[in-house]
Amino acid sequence: QAALEAGLAFTNAILGAAHAMSHQVGGLLDLPHGVINGILLPNVIRFNAAADPEPYREIAVCLGVADPEAPGADAAHALADRID
Repeated sequence: QAALEAGLAFTNAILGAAHAMSHQVGGLLDLPHGVINGILLPNVIRFNAAADPEPYREIAVCLGVADPEAPGADAAHALADRID
């Protein structure tokens, strides 16, 4: 049931670069999909933050990783560093 609900959820979502790449890398290296997502996510955050750091700044602030007054790029990189 959980897998079905997850599938229904992600058919309506734009999952992003980490998820897209994890299918290929996971198959190549025979590693679990979630592990590869976790490995790729910090790098994708850093890449995406160059174009739009604001969504990552909001997440970083909510998680207590960055100060609310921190510049977006700094907060995004702090979030990526925390995940790393």
